[in-house]
Amino acid sequence: TPKPSSAASDVYKRQSPDSLLAKTYFGIILIQQEETRNEGYEILSLLRTNPILSGDDLEIIEEILSIYEN
Repeated sequence: TPKPSSAASDVYKRQSPDSLLAKTYFGIILIQQEETRNEGYEILSLLRTNPILSGDDLEIIEEILSIYEN
């Protein structure tokens, strides 16, 4: 049986690379669970550096990351 983070990673890799919204939601879901928190944090951190991300989306990502950085 794969670890939760491995299974989550496989699902993430199968997503359309152009789907920023899907990746954002996926990162938020993962970061809320202790066993997948690091993976969710990585996804959201990468999204935060995407130049085509809207200001509103960036603000939401920054807010979520700030909650789990401590």
